[in-house]
Amino acid sequence: MRDVYIVTAERLRLRAAPNTEASILRYLVRGETVVRLEIAPGDDWWRVRLRYAVTGASTGWVAAQWLRERNPKPRIMNRDEVREKLKAFCPKGATALIDSVAEPLAEQLAAAKIDTPLRLQHFFAQSAYETDEFTSFLEGHGRLPDDYFREHCDPEGQWGPVLGNTEKDDGPRYKGRGMLMLAGRTNYQTAGDALGLDLINHPEMVERPEIAVKTAIWVWKSRGIEAFADADDVAGATRAFAGPMFDHVQGTEEGRAALVNQARKVFR
Repeated sequence: MRDVYIVTAERLRLRAAPNTEASILRYLVRGETVVRLEIAPGDDWWRVRLRYAVTGASTGWVAAQWLRERNPKPRIMNRDEVREKLKAFCPKGATALIDSVAEPLAEQLAAAKIDTPLRLQHFFAQSAYETDEFTSFLEGHGRLPDDYFREHCDPEGQWGPVLGNTEKDDGPRYKGRGMLMLAGRTNYQTAGDALGLDLINHPEMVERPEIAVKTAIWVWKSRGIEAFADADDVAGATRAFAGPMFDHVQGTEEGRAALVNQARKVFR
C-alpha cells in the first residue's frame, strides 16, 4: 500500500510538472490527503494523486515540504545522519559545534520520542532559532557583557524575578546556555534535579554537547512542546517553550516558522 500524506499548506499548488514554472492544475487545501506516486530527482517534488477528488485534475506534482505522513514511522538517525541533516538544515552553523552534538542527539532523540517528522522539524527549528542556527550554545555568542545580564536578569532586573534569580550575579551566572538556552536559577535547579546534575554550582556544564542535548530534551518534555509539534502549531510551541518569558520572545514566531519550513525540507 502506498503511503498517504496530509497537506499542511493553506493552498498547495498541484502542478503539471515538478517545477514552479509548470502550469497549475488545481489548488489543494490544508487537511486534504494524497497518495505519493513518484519522487523527482532531489526529493523536493513529489507526484501525488488526490485520494478523494470528485472533479478536476487528481494527479500532479507538489512541493514535498508541504506534505506530512498521515501515520509517520519513527525516524531513527545515526550520528552521521544527524550530522548530515543538521549541516543541510543550518549551512551557516559551526561545523565543530554540529559535529559535537551529532552523537548525543543520535543517542537521545529516539529515547525521548522525538522521532517523527513534525517533532524533529519543530525541535530543530526551535533549537536553531535559539542558537543562531547552531553557531553558539551561549546566549549572545558569549559577546554580551556580564553587566547586560546584571541589569536585565539580576533580582532587581526586568526578567530576574521571572527567571527565579534571587542572588546578586544570578543574571550572568545563569545566562542562556545549550540548544534551547536554559536560563535562570529556577530552570538550572529544576533541570539539574531532574537530570542528576549539579547545574547550580556548575552552570557552564550546559554548554557541553551531551548536556546541551539533555537539557534541551528536558525543556521539550517538561513543557509539553511535543503536543504543539504534533499539531504543527509554531505559535503554540513557542508559547510552551517560553513559558513565563513569552513576552520576551513575542514577535519571534515568524522567524521560528521560517525555520520550521526550512526543516521540512530536511527532516521528513
